[in-house]
Amino acid sequence: MTLHERIQLLVIAFLIVLALTAIAGAVAIGQRDHLVAQARVYDVAREQVGAVLTAYVDQQAGVHSYVITQDESFLEPYEQGREQANRKTQELRETLADANPQLMADIDRFEVAAREWRTRTAEPKIAATRAGSPDEAADLVATGQGRDLFLGLRHELEAITRDIRAEQSMSEGRLAGARRLINVTLVMSFVSAAILLLVISAALQRWSTAPLDEITAALRQVTAGDLERRIPAVGPADIADLGRDADLMRRRIVAELDGARRAEQALRTRGGLVSVLRDQLAPSKEQLPPNVTMDAAFEPVKGVLAGDWYDAFHLEDSTVAMCLIDVSGHGQSTGVFALQAKNLLLAGARQLLEPGEVLAWMARALGDTGDSFLTCFIAKIDPATGACRYASAGHLPTLVTFDGTLIELAPTGPLLGPLHGEWRTESIQLSPGSVMVAYTDGVTETRGPANEEFGVERLRAVVAARAGEHPSRVIGTCMDTIHDFVRGEPTDDLTMVVVRWLPVPQPS
Repeated sequence: MTLHERIQLLVIAFLIVLALTAIAGAVAIGQRDHLVAQARVYDVAREQVGAVLTAYVDQQAGVHSYVITQDESFLEPYEQGREQANRKTQELRETLADANPQLMADIDRFEVAAREWRTRTAEPKIAATRAGSPDEAADLVATGQGRDLFLGLRHELEAITRDIRAEQSMSEGRLAGARRLINVTLVMSFVSAAILLLVISAALQRWSTAPLDEITAALRQVTAGDLERRIPAVGPADIADLGRDADLMRRRIVAELDGARRAEQALRTRGGLVSVLRDQLAPSKEQLPPNVTMDAAFEPVKGVLAGDWYDAFHLEDSTVAMCLIDVSGHGQSTGVFALQAKNLLLAGARQLLEPGEVLAWMARALGDTGDSFLTCFIAKIDPATGACRYASAGHLPTLVTFDGTLIELAPTGPLLGPLHGEWRTESIQLSPGSVMVAYTDGVTETRGPANEEFGVERLRAVVAARAGEHPSRVIGTCMDTIHDFVRGEPTDDLTMVVVRWLPVPQPS
């Protein structure tokens, strides 16, 4: 199972736990909200019971006042209280419609008691008074029946209030339980999330971090020069594949170096060493993409073996590599050193290292070079976009025409040989028709009859005049200008490489 699949399983488990706790929390919160709403209902019901009692007290007071005074105006509280009592009783029924059925039974009993009080005492007293029989009304009062019936009415209202309070108390208990459930759910959510995060962290440590640390440690030993250190294939399938690929790259590098050593040994033991070295240092003349064109000039000093090498070739990441090496000195040892540097550069570039990493790789592989040293420029150009990444080990500034201007790509680190250091990889974006000109010191340091150097400024002027043109015209004009300046044989090797980039034509 790959690391991606394992992480997916952990994430799914985490989401399931979160979903379950969220559902439990939502249920608990819903129950709490229902109980809170129910508690509000009981508060409203208690207020309505109080309003009903007030209405009946007003009715009783109105009846007594009317019987005593026989003034019809005293019946207004009775009539208003009766209307309010009926309305509030109906509202009470509606408020408690979804509550305990016992409360509906309490309201029914109350209405029976209220009806008995009204029909057996209140209305007979009013009727007797209106009929002009105050003595009959007084007799009804004297019996105490009205008082007893009104007390029964109040007793039923108090029963309703008690039952409402009992229901409210139970609701508050359930509400407290719901709140406890919410708190427990929240705690369980946090605990579950913490446990899952710990499990995920431990799993990632075991599945990813530990294998990657082991592979990284092995890679560091390889980059430090221990090419016999095997890179382990450990961990999940995809990380193990990474280790296997890295070890395959290590074996390919070892094979490249072994081939270079065998070639060097063969060169040292075969006859015609100079001729063989010249053949080995010749450029590959590889076919480049149509929108990336290259031309070069190489004129070594007659009678000696030069230490210059240049080339341009495809890489597996679809980029084009351009490189130029200038080894100090002349002769067979210089040629052998240049060939060794060439093979190292090719081995590093074909492993798709960044240009600066290629130079660092060459420096480690060359080791102690004694009195020998070299400068090197390497660039990787993306034919599709014109993006260029480059590095320079103490090489003379490469010239680039860019939107009508001429810029210089300065060295990004020291020369290779006795000096140690780091080599940065820099980036530029080529513009359509940009021309990149790399050259050796023999071009700028060659001297004319007056012992004056040709110099960088003359070279810049020629390149600027031919900006955007085909590399062969740039090379031809530069070399003609140099020969006209020297008026004889150059005293140093002349090597120049020109590359031009154009955008890929879009289909019409």
